[in-house]
Amino acid sequence: MASLHHRQQSFLNGLASVMAKRNTPLPPSLTGVPSPNYDPTNSPWSYIEPSPHIGSFRLANHDVSLFKLWGLVMQYGGAHAARLSLAALVFS
Repeated sequence: MASLHHRQQSFLNGLASVMAKRNTPLPPSLTGVPSPNYDPTNSPWSYIEPSPHIGSFRLANHDVSLFKLWGLVMQYGGAHAARLSLAALVFS
């Protein structure tokens, strides 16, 4: 069975790969994966405040783990369900 650290690293590698193939590479400081095509001056991700921890970003003075965020979204039904829940909160 893979360790938690190994699963997190595999997740970040996969995420970095998917985003690079979509021509929107993530900042290497976020994923820990080198990305020669990442250009902070033209990236839609340049506004993300990096966390001192690989795989996390800063939001409202807190570190947010991409792996944990993905796990929570999946636990609650995936991206579609999360969008529906958010819409219900916003428009209620």
